[in-house]
Amino acid sequence: MRCCASLAQELRCWLLLLRLRLLALFGVVHAAWRGPVLPQKSIRFARPVAMLEGGAAEDEAAKRAESGKAAIVSLLSGSTAALPFLLLDPGAFVSPAWEFQADGLAVMLLLFGVVYRYAVRTDSNQMLKQGVVGAFTITRSWALISPSSSCDVLPLSCGAPLGYFNWDMILSGTFNALETGAACAAAAFALELCFRKGLIQRSSIE
Repeated sequence: MRCCASLAQELRCWLLLLRLRLLALFGVVHAAWRGPVLPQKSIRFARPVAMLEGGAAEDEAAKRAESGKAAIVSLLSGSTAALPFLLLDPGAFVSPAWEFQADGLAVMLLLFGVVYRYAVRTDSNQMLKQGVVGAFTITRSWALISPSSSCDVLPLSCGAPLGYFNWDMILSGTFNALETGAACAAAAFALELCFRKGLIQRSSIE
C-alpha cells in the first residue's frame, strides 16, 4: 500500500510539473508565433499597399498559429506516449539529469510538431512521414548514448560485441530509441488525425 501511495504521489507531481511546463511553453510559443503589428498608414494613396501588407501579415500570422497548434499537439501526445519510459528510468523524480532530459524531450517534441507539419505538407508519401520520425528518433537516441571512460579513441573501440558499441551502449541506445520513437510516432499520429479532422491546416505547397 505504501508503494502504491508513493507511486500515486509521484504521478501527481509529474502531472503538476507537466501542466506548469505546458503553460510556460504555451506562452513562449504564443509570443514567438504571433504576427507582427504593422504601423498605420496616414497617406491616402498608400492605403492599397497597406491593405496588401495587412493581408499578407494576417496570412503569415495564420500560418504561425497553425504551426503553434501543431507544436502543442505534438508536445501533449508525445509526452503521453513517452511517460511510461520516463517512469521506468531509475532516476525518475530524483535525478537532475532525468529532469533535464525530460525537458529536452519536451523541447524536441515542440520542434517536431512544427517540422513535421512543414515537411509532409500535402504529401501522401508514407516514407517521407516515417523519415521525419526516424530522423528525430536517431539523432536524439544517439546523443543520449554515453561511451564509458574505458573506451579507446581514434578509432573508437568500446569492446564486445561490436567494438564501436559495447553492450551498455547498445542497451542504452535501444531504450532511448524506444522512448523517442514512441513519442515521435504518437505525435505524428495525433498530427495526422488533426489534419484529417481539420483542426490543424496542413502547410501549403507554395
